[in-house]
Amino acid sequence: MRTVRLRDNRKNPRRIDGPIVTCRFLTVEEAKSLRCGDRVLFQGADGSLCEVKVNGEPKTWKREPNRVVVPWKYGLYNYGQEVTIQDGEEFYLNRFIKIIG
Repeated sequence: MRTVRLRDNRKNPRRIDGPIVTCRFLTVEEAKSLRCGDRVLFQGADGSLCEVKVNGEPKTWKREPNRVVVPWKYGLYNYGQEVTIQDGEEFYLNRFIKIIG
């Protein structure tokens, strides 16, 4: 399990000095359990956290059980898909975050 430290600017996105929290990436099993309408934390390009909405059911494959694609929506016009990434023996979603403490 990989952990990262990120700035939590969800309460005031314009501030650049939010508190630093310890997080980890979502695992494949957690990604498969997501449902349409769930809200998860997303690591932005600048390293800050924002909350995105899962916009559909996660897509999985029978031949590749560790491959998952999760569609998401942020705001009015921002859409995207997050794909699993392999790091050695671990599979995780690179930008979906779960706060540890």
